[in-house]
Amino acid sequence: MGDRLRGRFLSLGGGVQSTTMALLAKHGEIQIPDAAIFADTGWEPRAVYQHLDWLEGVLPYPVHRVSKPGPSLRDVIGKGDFDPVPYHASGGGMGRRQCTREYKVAPIQNAIKAILGVDRAMLRKRDGHVVQTIGISVDEVTRVKDSPVGWIDLEYPLIDLNMTRIDCLAWLNKHGYSRPPKSACLGCPYHDNAYWERMRRESPDEWLDTVEVERKMRERRPDIFFHHSRVPLTEANLRADEVQLDMFSHECGGVCGV
Repeated sequence: MGDRLRGRFLSLGGGVQSTTMALLAKHGEIQIPDAAIFADTGWEPRAVYQHLDWLEGVLPYPVHRVSKPGPSLRDVIGKGDFDPVPYHASGGGMGRRQCTREYKVAPIQNAIKAILGVDRAMLRKRDGHVVQTIGISVDEVTRVKDSPVGWIDLEYPLIDLNMTRIDCLAWLNKHGYSRPPKSACLGCPYHDNAYWERMRRESPDEWLDTVEVERKMRERRPDIFFHHSRVPLTEANLRADEVQLDMFSHECGGVCGV
């Protein structure tokens, strides 16, 4: 009974890789899922929500938007003794990262159980398994991980197809699709200068909101920051001529930034 497949679900972040994966299924190039699931932290870029609206209209399978009960990620930052984002600390290093687990991974797992009509506490490997597809490309292969729970088997279709992020963009272009937005929370400390500068230039309201959230966070702890240079966003040199490694390679759930 443990070999019985109970369902196939696609983790939809709304970015380049997961969008490509979702559309590959639409075109029959990978196995079609029972549903796609988007975990909404409540602090996604406006462009991501608009892109999801479009995807819901073109995909031949349902898209479920789910979220953690209670306040959004934006609204908990700076409000308690612990901030769940991996902020940059003035003394070096980064804060403990819980945002992916609490606002992405757990809501998706709970949504799968709800869709299957299975009580949260009852689903075990012996009850059958679920396949969850993750949009990680071969240039991010270090992000590939085993499933943290026994009843989910993770699959990486882009890895199987040997597709890089550039390959994903080429596939989208070939099929007449526009380039998806970057899928990551507005104040994610993993953003590089190019992202911060683009937000400041093209979406000033979202930039100002992120600056305000950082200010509130730093009222309690002045030694933490969203920007990797460890200065407030308003003081950061966003045009600095530097190469920053892709910090999403350290993201714990494989569901952010895709």
